[in-house]
Amino acid sequence: MAQPRAPGSASDEVRAVTAPLAKISTADGQPNLESFPSSLEYELDCKNNPTDFADKDVYGGKLAQIHLESIAELESMVEQGEYFINYIYSYRSISKAASKITSTEETKMDIAKTTYEIMGPEVDLFNNFKDYCSEAVRILTRHVNQLALPEKKRDKATPETVVEWVIRLMDVLLILDELKKTKSALNNDFSAYRRAFQSIRAKGVSVTDNAHEQVHALYMFLGTPAVILNDMKTNFAKVQNSFEVCFMFANHCLEMFEGKKYLLPTEKYAPLRVIPACLFFMDTEDTNIFKKPLVKRVMPERFLKLFKRFPAVPLFGDKTYTPFTILETLPHFDRNDKEYKMDNCLRVPEIVNAYRIANDIGQFRVNYLHYSTHFATTMNTIMDKKNRNQPLHPNDRKRVKNVVRGGLRLLSSWTCRVMEQLAFKYMSPADASSIPADIDPNNEYFAYDRCTKYNYRPEDLDALVETIGMIKSLGGQMKSFEPVFSPVLRDFVYDELQRFTAKSLGDIIQYQINQKNQSLMEMLSQLSFAVSDPLVENAVRMANAASMDKKKKKAKKTDTILPEDLPVRTVPPSHTQLHLVRGTIFCLFSEREEAKMAKSKKDLRKEHIAELQAFYDDSYSYAYLLHFSGTLREVTDLSSLWYREFYLDLTKQVQFPIDKSIPYILTMHVFETRTLEKFEYLFCPMELYNDAAQRAISVVNRQHLFDEIEAEANLCYDELALKMADKVFYHYKQLASWIMLDKKYCQAFDAAKQSIRPPPKAKFNALFEQRHLQVVGRSFDLHHYLSQQLNNMLRENLDKVITHLEASDCTHIVELEMQLENIKLTHKLLSEWFDLDAFDLMFAEANDSLSPKSFLSRIAKHFITEVTTDLISNFVYNSASQRFVRASVIFSGIEIKEGGARVNSRMLYGSRAYAAAFDMIARMYKGFFGIEHVRASLRLIGAFMYPLLIEECTEIVHSCIVNDLTPYVDTMTEAIGQIKLPKAEYGSDGAVGYFEAKLAALVQYPDTQGVVLHAMREVGNVLAFMRLLELAEAFEDRASFIQAFPLVKEVKSGDSETEEEAEGRSRLVRILDALVQDLVAAKASRKLSFNAPALLKDLQFSARRAEKMYALIGKLSSPLLTFYRLLDEIMNSVRDQWVKFAPSNETDTYQNLATSNDFDRLWNALQFIYCMPRSDGSNPDLFGDGVVITGASLVYFLGQYGRFKVQDYCAHILNVIQLAGQPKDPRNERFVDQAKVAVDLSVSTADSIRAFIPTPMCLQERPPHMFHPTRENTKVKGQRQRVISLSLQKSGNAPMEPPQ
Repeated sequence: MAQPRAPGSASDEVRAVTAPLAKISTADGQPNLESFPSSLEYELDCKNNPTDFADKDVYGGKLAQIHLESIAELESMVEQGEYFINYIYSYRSISKAASKITSTEETKMDIAKTTYEIMGPEVDLFNNFKDYCSEAVRILTRHVNQLALPEKKRDKATPETVVEWVIRLMDVLLILDELKKTKSALNNDFSAYRRAFQSIRAKGVSVTDNAHEQVHALYMFLGTPAVILNDMKTNFAKVQNSFEVCFMFANHCLEMFEGKKYLLPTEKYAPLRVIPACLFFMDTEDTNIFKKPLVKRVMPERFLKLFKRFPAVPLFGDKTYTPFTILETLPHFDRNDKEYKMDNCLRVPEIVNAYRIANDIGQFRVNYLHYSTHFATTMNTIMDKKNRNQPLHPNDRKRVKNVVRGGLRLLSSWTCRVMEQLAFKYMSPADASSIPADIDPNNEYFAYDRCTKYNYRPEDLDALVETIGMIKSLGGQMKSFEPVFSPVLRDFVYDELQRFTAKSLGDIIQYQINQKNQSLMEMLSQLSFAVSDPLVENAVRMANAASMDKKKKKAKKTDTILPEDLPVRTVPPSHTQLHLVRGTIFCLFSEREEAKMAKSKKDLRKEHIAELQAFYDDSYSYAYLLHFSGTLREVTDLSSLWYREFYLDLTKQVQFPIDKSIPYILTMHVFETRTLEKFEYLFCPMELYNDAAQRAISVVNRQHLFDEIEAEANLCYDELALKMADKVFYHYKQLASWIMLDKKYCQAFDAAKQSIRPPPKAKFNALFEQRHLQVVGRSFDLHHYLSQQLNNMLRENLDKVITHLEASDCTHIVELEMQLENIKLTHKLLSEWFDLDAFDLMFAEANDSLSPKSFLSRIAKHFITEVTTDLISNFVYNSASQRFVRASVIFSGIEIKEGGARVNSRMLYGSRAYAAAFDMIARMYKGFFGIEHVRASLRLIGAFMYPLLIEECTEIVHSCIVNDLTPYVDTMTEAIGQIKLPKAEYGSDGAVGYFEAKLAALVQYPDTQGVVLHAMREVGNVLAFMRLLELAEAFEDRASFIQAFPLVKEVKSGDSETEEEAEGRSRLVRILDALVQDLVAAKASRKLSFNAPALLKDLQFSARRAEKMYALIGKLSSPLLTFYRLLDEIMNSVRDQWVKFAPSNETDTYQNLATSNDFDRLWNALQFIYCMPRSDGSNPDLFGDGVVITGASLVYFLGQYGRFKVQDYCAHILNVIQLAGQPKDPRNERFVDQAKVAVDLSVSTADSIRAFIPTPMCLQERPPHMFHPTRENTKVKGQRQRVISLSLQKSGNAPMEPPQ
């Protein structure tokens, strides 16, 4: 008994070398969203016959009766016909490409010669096409004649394979006839060639002798519709009994279609095209198949019902075919029967629903999930056994065969449904109701738009994309496991053939020996010899010899025993062997051919016939399984969804725009879907470009088609990737906005009928990880491309929001902070998936703060500019709310910024709803400028930019004081005159009237409000802004201090100080030191099993470093203190011009209060005027509280605050009111209300300044004035007293101001 082959030493050595390599994984772990990429195509076997059965003579004998020669001839003709199908379908008009040249008599001949030479090679191909059709019809007629002969006159048996190849050749001719009939470019180019030929022939140019006859024959061939079909009918009519042969063809096609004896999509539709032609051949003027007696035999009703079920049949590419085209040409077909009208069939709801994939997509999903699970389980089982070096049982190989064949059938059925729906859409264009009203019906692309762009509903597109995804996904799975199951399939075919030969065929041979049927026995023995393996024969012979009983040696043997461990080779049968076996078996059990091979039915048993038929039916798929790569490519080929050559020729267009292409339409539909559930199908339509390119290169063989496909695929991918980057960016913008918004606020926003919903969950992660997408031979790194695009979009977003701020005033700084926070959060979310630049780097780049030459960032520059030019000049300050509001009168004359061009809401927050929600929040901070804006600016531009801001504000204050106020001080103080405080007996109305009368000249002076109060308002605005700046910085320092408190040295109240505090260590450092000491002691006493002090060493060191770093918190300089010092210097520089009275001693300080020309009296007058009501409003509304803040600050820094308080007119009136009661005049009541505010604000301003600068510079460092002695001794004595007084002030012993 032969044993299974054992691995040799060489195999062991190879396995030992390759075993480590097998453990190395080359997978990158990215999700698989495309079919199995194969840059290098390889095939283990060829589906077609590569050798034309050249080895058939080896087997000899009666097997030569099988029509191997006929099959080879038919295969060759079909192959040539497929070449002409591709050629005609992809043919583009040459004459159309030629420009219209205005020719003269001299140039006509040159043009004709050039046209003749250019068109000559193409016309030669036209002639070859005509000759091929004639030869194919002749060969087809010969085979029909052979089949029409009676069985007694036939010298050869006719297997079913020959009939199938005859039908295939007939189908090829029918496709060529349809393409030739509809391809106008052929006739147009030939007409141009014919005109050129006639022109040069008329001029006497020599041509070949039969050129005219060839041109005329070609003219008749191309110009006659259905010439190939009519030629076949004419030739078949000459054959006797051709009716029976055509009837047999029709029945065989119907049996193939209804019995699903096909695997490829092209094989499914061949019967639907051949049956109408057979009926056309059968129904003649003399033969009526629709009436008795032939109607009962032919039963055309069954064919018509089939045509009614499939009114639209795919032909080739975008060219479709309907059986009713030929049926309407039958002489006896009832053309008035509405039931079999094509237009009526296309409107039947049952037929329309049968073509729509959307109606069956649910069952497709179930089949996909079921088969994927079954396939994965089977492959895992096979791989597990191979890894364990366990031999496969025949049942395992059979299971693999069933699974692979089932997968191919499933893929073929889905592909057929896609092609059928496509054909139906081409046959049934969209009606007017489905087309937008603004589309021009006269548009040059309108005919194609009706079939593609406007002919698919959204649910149709969804189902089509999902079906394409399932086809490509399942095809990719099977392709990836081909190295696993291909050897198993070859083992299976070999094993099944050897088992059939040894068992079934052996039993039949033994039975024929017993029956003494010499001729059949010899033929079967030769067949067994042709396909059997000697190794298997020896194993079977030894198994039967061992089991034979000695007592029954002389008995007749009828059953063959097969050993369990039958040897297996990974060597499948050749094409010749497979055809020999199948052809011979068909002739044995077929009722039609049985009489030629066996003398009677008694020559074979029923069980023998059943075994033969079972093997014949099962072996139908062997050729497809052995040629798995090519079969898989054909059952997953969806290239027809891109090809549009028929409509290009129909509409006279060179090419359609990309938005008319079905792959592009499907891709954009998936991209624009709102649910994002099917976003993982985004690249499935891109596989159509790969199929189309593969077909253009390897099947159609047209370079221009490949170039068009490649260009469109690249354009589609670029646009898709760009739009995908936008979609991803805005999705995460919405997600960031949703995270930032308070959820209760969102609910309240929804209650206001403005819906805010969280962004839908999107399956982006599988797309983000795609690094090598294969599209038409190119490998795209989508991850890298998206990273680049998102980097650019983030930079653009930053630039847009900063540009929007630059076109707005300073009140938009809070809105900018929210926008930047949204961008930063978006960047953080995107950084989880993409390799993005650091946000700080991008922000610095957009803010122009990255370059060493950039002194000011864009935000800082804009903010400082707006504060100094707009806020200080055009806003008024309200001390109660601590806010600036824009004044009713614009003083500076600058243009108010309205925000510039509006930024897209999606660019701001991702969508309109989110933008509306954030805009409502931003409105709360618009229209005023307060502490919120200053804190936002502090976080955005940082405290290091405030020295520049303080410097700019100082220049403004210096200009206002020196240039605007100083020239008016002398003039206005002199105009005041002597004013004494009125007595309380006058009453409040009298006191107000008294001061109003005394200050009438100053009130009427135009520059009082136009210049002086305005300048004081600006200075007050600067002071108020500095207060807000100090407060904002205090907030930020307090937050930093709270965070750094554990690392800052503690300061306790009291005089005692512990040893640890004396060392200056913080609480955290002390805790760590104590912990380390305790652990060291525990380690020394061996109570710890690990080195705990070493583990805390780094933490202790880091804590000490952080302590030193944060020790300076709280020691930073104050911006308000800095500005007060600068203002003090300014006032000290103008003191000599503002202060005329210099008291010689403390007692003289409060002299001449009613008559002095110092600024304190001027400010008293200005404060009174400021509080006086106006007919058009009030001064506080016009100038704000900045005037009071300025006046109180200036008199304080001039050292005259005490004099001012003693002579304060407004405070005196308030004191009079306390004694004499409220004024009766309503105008005076308003004055009193404002006076109360001014007095309180003046006091608080002075107190605030005193907290920072207890003593002004003019009182601290007043230099002694040295006077030379004169001849008058009395004057010398007074000067010496003056020097002593000033020296006391310099030493710090100056007299204090009186209490307030």
